[in-house]
Formats: sequence, structure tokens, C-alpha cells
Amino acid sequence: MARIPAEQRLGTLREYLKAEVGKVLEIDPGTPLNADEPLIEMGLDSLMALELKNSLQQCSGVKLPASFLFEYPTIADAANYLNAIISPAESQSDYRHDPSEFEGISL
Repeated sequence: MARIPAEQRLGTLREYLKAEVGKVLEIDPGTPLNADEPLIEMGLDSLMALELKNSLQQCSGVKLPASFLFEYPTIADAANYLNAIISPAESQSDYRHDPSEFEGISL
């Protein structure tokens, strides 16, 4: 599977988060999302936040705190946090999520 160099990981994380937020909020995949808009203002509620957090944990293999999306309330904030905590060793692991547009990507 393809590997993502560290310098490209942040952009990939942002795009992945946008896709996941779009799915959780049931937004048309072609709709652009503002990475700096608070997820709550987009319509994310606590159950959706839990679903999104669980998806991110499964994909990244990183245990996230229950308050993750409240501490990092935007796509940009969440991507920056994930990028900072994913170690080089973890970035070599196989990507565990299944959306077709991200197939074969390793965080």
C-alpha cells in the first residue's frame, strides 16, 4: 500500500477528516467543507462526535480522549492534533479505513 510522507500527512488528514465529517453529517460528498468552521456550527452533535471519534481511532490506531472533538473543534484543529501525535513508526502502518477515495493510503 502507498505510504504518506510526513510533509503530506497533514493535508491527507484534513481531506480524510472532511470526508468523515461529511459522512457523519450526511453532507453531499461534493460539498466543500470549511476546515476552520467549528463542527458544532456544521451540525455535529454529541452522538455524531462519538461516531466520528471512533472512526478516527479505528483508522489511525491512536486512542483519542472522549473530549477530543470538543478540545479540537474544527477539522483543521483535529488534523493538526492527529498529525502531531502520529509517530513516524505509526505512519508506516497500513491504512485501516475503507472509503474508496482513500484506498491504499497509510497515515
